[in-house]
Amino acid sequence: MIKTVPIDIFTSLFLGALFALTGARPLKSTESTFRHRYFFRAVLFQLFVFVPIGIYLIYYFTAWSWMYFINPQAHSIWWSVLAICGYFLFMVLGFILAQYFIKKDQIGAARGVMVVGVLGILCFYLLPIRRLLVVGTYEEYVSGDAISIYRDLHWTVSMIVIGIYFGLPLFYIIRKNVLEGRKGLGKAVS
Repeated sequence: MIKTVPIDIFTSLFLGALFALTGARPLKSTESTFRHRYFFRAVLFQLFVFVPIGIYLIYYFTAWSWMYFINPQAHSIWWSVLAICGYFLFMVLGFILAQYFIKKDQIGAARGVMVVGVLGILCFYLLPIRRLLVVGTYEEYVSGDAISIYRDLHWTVSMIVIGIYFGLPLFYIIRKNVLEGRKGLGKAVS
């Protein structure tokens, strides 16, 4: 599991659309996006899973989280705060856009929101892949002294724990949305 700022912005967009699409049938007839249980679950996931992971990684692996595109020591901490807020906002954007297209019977366009997320993820994952394979400070990266992620035990253990912490609730929410969506049980939160 890779958690970096540029990738996570697109991952959040993807997840918002995914959460909406897993309950497309009940969402089609809802009047309020913000009061629907699928949206509520997406918000809870983002606030209690995605954002805390992002905070942890930005704190412990700051330069790596920024993919060494910026020197975190040379910039304000507010850039990281803005990035974390962006995770939440892009998830909401993905959900709202997908629901908008679902209500218009344009499932292909709703899936297109997910595709934009995937393309962004791939762009920031594949093109600068070397930036993701080493961990260290910005200065260590620039000088070539950053160490391989495979040799950094803290990074490896963090990724294993994060993968479990991320994957289990994600699977649970998607499963619950899909099962409720098939039965037409998705309702607004009162």
